[in-house]
Amino acid sequence: SYLLLGNLANFFLDELIFAQQPDEVSFDETFLKSFRQSPFEYTSCRDIATDEDFRDFMRKARTQFENIKRVITEDFPRRGINLHQCTLEPSFFSERYGFQGRLDLLHINKKAYEIVELKSGKLPYPAYDTGKIALNHEVQTGVYRLMTESVFDVPSRRVEAAILYSSGSIPGTNLRFAAGFQQLEKEIINVRNLIIANEHAIINGNNQTVAQLFQALYDTTGTAQKSATFYTQRIEQFKSVLQQCTPMELSYFYRYIRFVSQELYLQKTGDVEYESPAGVASLWNSDFTERAEALDVLYGLSIESIDDSGNDMKIVFRRNHAGNDVVNFREGEICIVYPRQDEQDTVLNRQILKGALAAISREFVEVRFRNKQRNRTFFNENPLWAIEHDALDTSYNSMYKSLFDFLNAEKQQRDLLLGLRAPQAPAIPENKLPYPESIIRKAMAAEDYFLIIGPPGTGKTSIFARRLIEEFYAKENGNMLVLAYTNRAVDELCEAINAAFGCKDENSCNYIRVGSELSCAEAYQDRLLQNISEKASNRESLRTTIRKTRIVVSTLASING
Repeated sequence: SYLLLGNLANFFLDELIFAQQPDEVSFDETFLKSFRQSPFEYTSCRDIATDEDFRDFMRKARTQFENIKRVITEDFPRRGINLHQCTLEPSFFSERYGFQGRLDLLHINKKAYEIVELKSGKLPYPAYDTGKIALNHEVQTGVYRLMTESVFDVPSRRVEAAILYSSGSIPGTNLRFAAGFQQLEKEIINVRNLIIANEHAIINGNNQTVAQLFQALYDTTGTAQKSATFYTQRIEQFKSVLQQCTPMELSYFYRYIRFVSQELYLQKTGDVEYESPAGVASLWNSDFTERAEALDVLYGLSIESIDDSGNDMKIVFRRNHAGNDVVNFREGEICIVYPRQDEQDTVLNRQILKGALAAISREFVEVRFRNKQRNRTFFNENPLWAIEHDALDTSYNSMYKSLFDFLNAEKQQRDLLLGLRAPQAPAIPENKLPYPESIIRKAMAAEDYFLIIGPPGTGKTSIFARRLIEEFYAKENGNMLVLAYTNRAVDELCEAINAAFGCKDENSCNYIRVGSELSCAEAYQDRLLQNISEKASNRESLRTTIRKTRIVVSTLASING
């Protein structure tokens, strides 16, 4: 529930910053809006399953809301922070320090760049010290300071960073500004370099290299502070899991750690042997003209309209450059958007907004952003814009977690995945069923798994996925989780389900789509969980709807959170 409360506190901040009259925003309306956007989290969280626990959660949430509201309406004006000059969740790349990050809030005026980072957890110990900032939070402000200084090329004295502790109820003590220390900055850079060194060791080493790094991690528990019990317990738990593994399981685990690390490295830096721009680092390691020739940039865009009437913000850009008519962008892809008036403007010296490509035509491009922006100055002062590809690390983090889950699985499951135990399937009578029913029958009989492999256009989705969904649904004794890697593939699966059950409207389709409107085709948005939740009168009715719905469709990234 603490994670849910943290996300809710950030939602409160966004809503209050965007509101025309923050002092008139009510907790009840804002909380209900949050519930409708994240229904599954509120309905499935075990910590708030009972009415009593949920009421306690609501009490804590109300306290957080009132504290954040007080800071915005009283402390911000006192500090000279103008809400019209604040940007929510701006992103930056810092080539100088090798950082990229997204701030909670940035306020820019002629005198200073002020960073505000929201923290919803407990106040730093001791709580009576109203100026205390936790060390990890101080480090975070240090990273953001360095990043902001390098992007805007300003001296450190013009950058201020503060932590907003939203759990504190004493007026005037929530917003705590952190001083900059050169020694802390040196330690931050040193830790960053050690991380890079370890990544290079994993990528360029062998299984023994990974084992040695884990052993070095185990050894840190001997020098950890006595108060760091959470850290030492987690390391010991991890160590005990690896100790019960067979040599083959450890070899598999170490080898895939190296493989995932290599893939993540290539996503960031690209393949140096590949001639065209690739990897996130190509945003600054390659020339803009080179990326444009590779069709990886939309540029010369002007803002046609901004719509923030819904849950998110939509900006329609007009495509003005005749030489930029053919590009390698698809609807649903994530992207970065930044001002580009001339060749001097790059992703390294401009503020970046991250969104998803909602629509693209010869004349217009529509991008949808999760955060609304009250600060129109940023848009009004920049007539021309560029859009480039973005990439996320979250899927790779899920891969690391999945490898550890593999080690925690039952022995027979591990043997199956390692190929030490053959997948089980009863013998099927040879009654010469026509294609594709012969394959469908074998797939339905499989006890462990069944692989259907084929190139594009062979009917994996339109024929096999559709027929298997029909067959499993007819059994009436189980639920189905239907996954794909991309949102476009999930759209195709939704189309297959509609075809399988003759869905013509929202009342005739019995499936739930996990994801957001940013990446879901309009035809299937009515089946999104957050849209279904709007029709529920309370949490229990939503739980009932979820329990009765036997098909859930999602991308792998969305279902992993």
